[in-house]
Amino acid sequence: MKYHVWVVLAGKMEITIGSAKPVAAAEGQAFFMQKGTQHGFRNTGTTPAAVMEIFVKDGSAGDVLAALEQLR
Repeated sequence: MKYHVWVVLAGKMEITIGSAKPVAAAEGQAFFMQKGTQHGFRNTGTTPAAVMEIFVKDGSAGDVLAALEQLR
């Protein structure tokens, strides 16, 4: 695996990547991480939230962005 992509599908979320401070994650926003990057997330809203995680074995970040655009 080369990359890990994390995308909010619904709800209000917060993500922490590595030792960085938590950041708000808007619906449809994608976060790219290198293989093995520590991360965590939590629902900050009052309704259920949903995320999609994509593990990319081959290809580039551009390939991932193109695939995500096709999902919209």
